Amino acid sequence: MTKFFILKLLLLTGCLLALAQSSWASEPIAIIVNKDNPLTDISSNKLVQVYKGRVSVWSHGEKVIMVNRPHTKEIRSQFYKVILKSKPTQKFFRQGSPVPVKMMVQRSGRATVKFVSKVPGAIGYVYLKDVNKEVKILTVDNISPKSEDYKIK
Repeated sequence: MTKFFILKLLLLTGCLLALAQSSWASEPIAIIVNKDNPLTDISSNKLVQVYKGRVSVWSHGEKVIMVNRPHTKEIRSQFYKVILKSKPTQKFFRQGSPVPVKMMVQRSGRATVKFVSKVPGAIGYVYLKDVNKEVKILTVDNISPKSEDYKIK
């Protein structure tokens, strides 16, 4: 192989990676809860409060169980940037506590959906394409993740 050919191959690989990452960045992130959760909508502000540990019980009395993704995953970076306005490595603390807010960490969208489907108070986030009928998608500020106006992408 010539140096020119290798250079072209590296350039093409870089372009394909950039294209793939830009398509992930535009993929809607669905906020999901267990099907038995009576919620149908959550405000952006309430979602922030939940993930920062300021809400520990749902309005219907069920304990909130937050599902997070590993800090190295692109979906977590997107969720933290758009919703929590922070870096994906940020830890959150309940007021007056030195102990970080406890979150379940699931490695994949499929694992997140499976966990949320089995745990009544669970809430998580996955790419819309990973959702199945076993969980409920919440609208955020009354906007569906299928809408053009949806901001969590």
